[in-house]
Amino acid sequence: MSLIRHVPELAIKSKALLPNGEDFDVLIAGAGMAGLYTAWRLQNDGLQSPQLKKLADARPDKRLKIGIVEFSDRVGGRLDSVIIDGMDNVPAELGGMRFTESHQLLNLVIRDLDLEGDIGPFDMTANSQFTLRGERLDEAAIRNGEPVPYNLEDAEKKKTPNELFNYAITKVVGPDALSYTDANWQWVKENFRYSDASGVYDNAALYNVGFWNLLYQVLSNEGYDYCWDGGGYNSNTINWNAAEAMPYMLTDFSVTPKYLCFKDGFHTLPATLAQRITQGPAPVPIYGGTRLVRFDRDAGGRLTGEVAATADASLRGRFSTSYLVLAMPRHSLELLDQDTPFFNAAPVQWNIQSVLLQPAYKLFMAYEKRWWDPELFYRGPTITDMPLRMTYDFGTEAEHGGAPGDQRALLLASYCDMQGASFWSVLERGKVHALPPSWSMTAAKGGAPAPESMCRMAEGMLKKSFKVDGKEPEPSERVGAYYQDWTQAPYGAGFHAWAAHYKASDVMRSVRQPLPDWPVFICGEAYSNQQGWVEGALCTAESVLEDKFGVPRIAGLPDLYPLLTPPPVKPGDDEPFKTYLLRDTPNAF
Repeated sequence: MSLIRHVPELAIKSKALLPNGEDFDVLIAGAGMAGLYTAWRLQNDGLQSPQLKKLADARPDKRLKIGIVEFSDRVGGRLDSVIIDGMDNVPAELGGMRFTESHQLLNLVIRDLDLEGDIGPFDMTANSQFTLRGERLDEAAIRNGEPVPYNLEDAEKKKTPNELFNYAITKVVGPDALSYTDANWQWVKENFRYSDASGVYDNAALYNVGFWNLLYQVLSNEGYDYCWDGGGYNSNTINWNAAEAMPYMLTDFSVTPKYLCFKDGFHTLPATLAQRITQGPAPVPIYGGTRLVRFDRDAGGRLTGEVAATADASLRGRFSTSYLVLAMPRHSLELLDQDTPFFNAAPVQWNIQSVLLQPAYKLFMAYEKRWWDPELFYRGPTITDMPLRMTYDFGTEAEHGGAPGDQRALLLASYCDMQGASFWSVLERGKVHALPPSWSMTAAKGGAPAPESMCRMAEGMLKKSFKVDGKEPEPSERVGAYYQDWTQAPYGAGFHAWAAHYKASDVMRSVRQPLPDWPVFICGEAYSNQQGWVEGALCTAESVLEDKFGVPRIAGLPDLYPLLTPPPVKPGDDEPFKTYLLRDTPNAF
């Protein structure tokens, strides 16, 4: 098996624990995109905040003292890349791999960091291939009336799985839903009421309805199974908040997004941010391999807390800080000591539990050359009801600027979530657990080489998925394989979804500071209006900076650009600032 190389730019250089008694103005827990962005903005513009300038003025150097503690030994959170078999031009994107032109804050950060030259298109097929219930299908054939192996009702036929999702949603909200803007959808979320003929729902707000419950009311059972199998993401059909699910799903067909990526890997973004904040006249230290254990308030109301080495809990340190920013998702928050006044408060738990954890798994396999039809299975996603779920062709070294004739190809062999993640996780090891599974550091260390049993299982499914005219192709020589299970600590999930019975727009605002008298703030993708996207992480962090610290909005971002949710506009009414759908694909992964 070939060499797997982690991207060195993500490694945190400082591994020292916080010294006992270290005193900060702002301490940030988490070196993912929300945490890095917060530190970068505070480093550049923090003194424009009256309350922060007062703290800086009290220090001899007149500068804010900012620090970051990070559970793992690298920055980036759920942005990570590895190089398989020396294929430097085709990095394996273990986490986020794409974004769109509509993500204004992310694109602004890219510009400010002088990274525009690193951006290229993220190509996807215009005619996805499917293997469902053992039969090969494609989108064009389905639309032309090719029978699918599901006993669909007449109104459900001649629709791809995503189009059937859209059909179900328009049956509830109306046919004009396909053209709604974000502001229109915000009005629907707040004002639309749903009733059904069976009497299960009577004038119910959509945020009090589960999406699975809703689909069951408007689709046949076979129609639901078709959406589940052919949608690629199992998480799309779970019982999450219907008010949030519907605009999220409709964006696949209501806009034609242009997908973008970092040509050298998405890790370029957090690596560049980390370099900027740890260097310069007011460097921000990042303490890697250091986890926040607990925090409380002293008699004067100042925050005090404890950290520990991730690899050795006996190594401890203490700190104090005026402000604490928890830039982390739900599971990471729940890894902190919950038996404290802060976490024992009902508003804190109410906010934290407002999102559902969505497991995600990626298995990359590299080959000496393509052994699948590159035109028929162009880029991806190729979708199947087998545990592979989705497959993407990342291309060859030669196609991405490597040596001419270098035909080594990288395949995202399995991109799956929910149940699919549990299928592959059992194949990660061939022996009994020596330690509690929850203590595994595999995810925090950036994944691991895929064992032979996992690779053979995947190749058996890939042969079926890449079958043409009834013939299964034979794999070429495999030169490497690597996986990442985002379900493991400290992440707990690849992405998140709003739970039913929560009004998400209210939570997005309250979760930022769950207890008004505690200077503790929460931000990140999990509690955003763009879950699964880097843009969501950045927008929640920017919102905390503006509304809680009084830092002016980052230069170049329109004043009316919604960081959380836009003001609601009833469909059909004039919209002075024409909003657009911000979530253009299921998620950045």
